Amino acid sequence: MRQLLIKISIIFSLFVTSFSSTYAAVWRLDKDENGIKIYTRAVQGSPIREIKGEVMIDASLDSIMAVFNDLAHYPSWNHQCTKVKLLKSVNVSERYHYQNINMPFPVADRDLLIHAKTIQSGDKVYVHLNAVPNFCKNSILKACDAVNQSKNIMVNKLKGVYELTPNKKGGVKVVWTQHTEPAGKLPSWLVNNLLIDVPFNTLLKLRKQATSKQYKDVKMKRDASGRILGF
Repeated sequence: MRQLLIKISIIFSLFVTSFSSTYAAVWRLDKDENGIKIYTRAVQGSPIREIKGEVMIDASLDSIMAVFNDLAHYPSWNHQCTKVKLLKSVNVSERYHYQNINMPFPVADRDLLIHAKTIQSGDKVYVHLNAVPNFCKNSILKACDAVNQSKNIMVNKLKGVYELTPNKKGGVKVVWTQHTEPAGKLPSWLVNNLLIDVPFNTLLKLRKQATSKQYKDVKMKRDASGRILGF
């Protein structure tokens, strides 16, 4: 009897593990247009779905990284982003910045404080994005004054990453995954309905920006091992 209970327990634990893994891995293709694929999936414990966007950009890794590092032109490609301000630069691969997110009427605009960190692993580059809503609280940074005076709603939860993979035949595959909870009294169905437009338009404009003359010939500085040192 004891052996039977042990077997049942093992089978049940394997089932739960398998179910959890499968649940976390299920992506639903919601849009496939103009060379861009947008997926969403449910997130346990959240009414808001996670997004994943994929696009192949006919540009160099250096050009795409130059776009990411050019905060002044962020609103040119980051969908619904109307204003960006550097709060603190830690080094060439890490910074804190502010974004104003324009929401459709009558929804109030959102403020977003982001900790961005770039990590290189072999040929790949990962740009990690995390919300740090309390970064400006009690801060002596002058750049935080406007943030602390803002009447917009602060986004408390955002976790995302851009995965950049150079193709041996040219170009870079960009995979962007992100889960955001916009805070405030927004119905989850409305947020989920808006999820597709944000990644699609962002990747569409990122591709256009990275292939423009402004970034075409940008070259990053690297050490002897190929590690990125800056521009």
